[in-house]
Amino acid sequence: MPNKGIKFKATILTVLVMFGAVNSSVFTNTKTGVQAQSNSTKVASCLANNIRLHMLLASYGSSPAFNKLVACKSQAIPYLVKEALESEDKNLRIISIAALGEVEKNALSALPYLTKLLGEWDYDIRAIALYTLRKISDNPVPFLISSLKDKNRDVRNGSAYALGEIGVKAESAVPALIAAIKDE
Repeated sequence: MPNKGIKFKATILTVLVMFGAVNSSVFTNTKTGVQAQSNSTKVASCLANNIRLHMLLASYGSSPAFNKLVACKSQAIPYLVKEALESEDKNLRIISIAALGEVEKNALSALPYLTKLLGEWDYDIRAIALYTLRKISDNPVPFLISSLKDKNRDVRNGSAYALGEIGVKAESAVPALIAAIKDE
């Protein structure tokens, strides 16, 4: 098993590849999972055990595994949400959240869970959750406004911060933000 430093660097490189900041061909000569798989392989690749395997391999920096995970689209969402919320492995959580962002519009059902992640103590988790929330939804403001009423203070704080990060496009949240101040 690689040491934590190598695993962390692999996770960072994988996320950079996902966001297009680094060309994945630098790390691998293989085609992406989406390009290389036949339809029958795609179906087998998206079975529960294979989805979990793709997640684990992606958390160790495997771009092809990440691509296979994203190719599973809505089939992978329940597993990605579960790991994003419950895993103690930070790298696995980051990969799961990032994969939800790559699945994009298919992951709209994950928006309430991503909003909960804005209350995490770990900045990296909050940052990737915010990025993914904004990528999945054309307008995350309503989700963030509703989470200003969450019973968890950290979620409320994270949502307020996220609204601030969105800036003027979140102007409709001003009344809810004022109400949240009064409720505190």
